[in-house]
Amino acid sequence: MTDKESRVRVAGRLRDLGHEVDWQKTSFLDMTDMESRIRVSRRLKDLGHLVDWKTHSFLDLTDMESRIRIARRLADKGVDIDWQKHSFMQLIDMESQARRKK
Repeated sequence: MTDKESRVRVAGRLRDLGHEVDWQKTSFLDMTDMESRIRVSRRLKDLGHLVDWKTHSFLDLTDMESRIRIARRLADKGVDIDWQKHSFMQLIDMESQARRKK
């Protein structure tokens, strides 16, 4: 697949997500980054958190999503935790400890 074909394909997926992008002026890497951030922001919305994909990196968005999901699993085990106050690794450790207490 050529660079042009790749960019046209990603631009089409972005259009399907509701975002118009000029594939001739936007790199493949920039468009795939946009697509990834849009998809994660939609999953965050499904989790009840509105986040502007334009102001956060893909890494930041996926970190938020992971921490929210872990905090929810902890809540299911009776551990009420604020995902915003703990790092991903801290939450993983808490989840591991909660499993050991079973």
